Amino acid sequence: MDRGWRMLFLQQNRPALNTSDGIIYGNARIPGPRCPETDVTSAVTIVTLMLPFRQLYSEILLQAHRYLLGEASKKGDPVGPDSEFNFNAIFDDLSKLAEVEKKIQLLYRPFICIMDFSCRFNLYELGILMPDTRFEPACHPSVTVRLHNNFAQVKIYAGGKMVATALTADAARSAIFRVIRMVQEMDYKPDIKNFSKNVVHASFCMPFKLDLKLMAKNHSEQVTSNPEKRPFITYTTENAGVRFAIFPTGYVLVLHSSCHTETREAIVALLPILAKVQNGYPTAGELQGSETSDMTYKLLWEKKLEDDKEGLLLYS
Repeated sequence: MDRGWRMLFLQQNRPALNTSDGIIYGNARIPGPRCPETDVTSAVTIVTLMLPFRQLYSEILLQAHRYLLGEASKKGDPVGPDSEFNFNAIFDDLSKLAEVEKKIQLLYRPFICIMDFSCRFNLYELGILMPDTRFEPACHPSVTVRLHNNFAQVKIYAGGKMVATALTADAARSAIFRVIRMVQEMDYKPDIKNFSKNVVHASFCMPFKLDLKLMAKNHSEQVTSNPEKRPFITYTTENAGVRFAIFPTGYVLVLHSSCHTETREAIVALLPILAKVQNGYPTAGELQGSETSDMTYKLLWEKKLEDDKEGLLLYS
């Protein structure tokens, strides 16, 4: 019981199978007594379950998102944008840059490097002896080291972890190795156990839906898709650097960039391509539904892509 979590889930036309041995949902069996409040004959079933399975939890989130969007698409007329943009030269007028980024909800992510070490750190000692540090144990369980030459900061945790954040991938990597040399001079022996970095570096959302099948047809060499495993297509730029995870709702994640300049250049090249595969505007119901479900849905897939360091999900 203490390993699970309680969840209320609304199912549409997929009622759970209520048996004397427990509840069966898809391929998963939730053991327990028969649930009297479950109506297995109803098209809409409300099931209160203890779910100890992380994979099942993710599946339910995805099913809930699809259900909400499906219901929302039936409500209202398509709602177009307040103003039109020339996607062939969207960033040329710098005076409108802030307006454009707001309209397409462009959000940049910092570049992060993470290292795990086989030793533990004395944070009080590091906070006193290392330059340009801040240690506030009541606010955050780490020592923050600011590196002005790299425009970066590194957080050091007592358990043996360092997290570097910077404006470029090279700056983040250089910052964390610089801090490693600092702690080595203090007689620490930080043997590296694990090294990783974030792969999602920006996101934006087009004001219209996208026809992914048409895009895959027009750009077959740059696009890979697998609708059975993922709801997005992967678009790779010509120089095989930046990748995009493109969703039919118009939402796009930018991956494997090295700096924000490279990110912006890749987005500028992609926008005219997306403009040619418009698939209508979302309805008022879809816009309302996105407010309640899209945030969880977006965060879920961003987390999946961050965990997929080898890129298997992008090209499966």
